[in-house]
Amino acid sequence: MTFDPAEFVGLGGTLVAAAGFHVEAKSRTSLGRAYYGLFLAVRASVRRMQGRPVDDAIDHGRLTNALFSTKQDDLIALGTALNSLYTARQKADYKLDPERSWQKKLADPSYADLRIKEAQAALAHLPMLDLSPILTKV
Repeated sequence: MTFDPAEFVGLGGTLVAAAGFHVEAKSRTSLGRAYYGLFLAVRASVRRMQGRPVDDAIDHGRLTNALFSTKQDDLIALGTALNSLYTARQKADYKLDPERSWQKKLADPSYADLRIKEAQAALAHLPMLDLSPILTKV
């Protein structure tokens, strides 16, 4: 049975709201789960449409660029959500002392919660999207 990447997003939401642990650590970890949950769900959808295994790699930037290149509002919106979450995940995972604006975001559970809701909304919309315009680009 294939793991449902939406579970990562759900875990992120649970974690950011959980008691205990350092607030910033919870927020940062939640951002990573939100991004990977959405990325893996999109990748799996694309690979299924291509008739390929869901675990066949797709470069993160290539997927986002393919979505942006379609000039279709719904796919651009998905690309925007992925790109926003990717940036937040990079800051959360790699920057111990980020620029001030990111310090505030990464320490704020409401920022993580907002990004999780963004991922959940994109996941809910994903089954309704026609991803065929990007199948030859990834």
